[in-house]
Amino acid sequence: MAAFENLKPDTAPSIFDSLQSLSLKREPRKAPLGVLIIDRLEKTPTED
Repeated sequence: MAAFENLKPDTAPSIFDSLQSLSLKREPRKAPLGVLIIDRLEKTPTED
């Protein structure tokens, strides 16, 4: 990855371009995905 050290984020190659340069193909698929939704957090006071 030394070749990309001096690149700015807007000039760095995208992940898709990088995959294509490695002759890798991406295929869209639908798959189940686990999701965790946190509705609210409260800070509980603790004794120091």
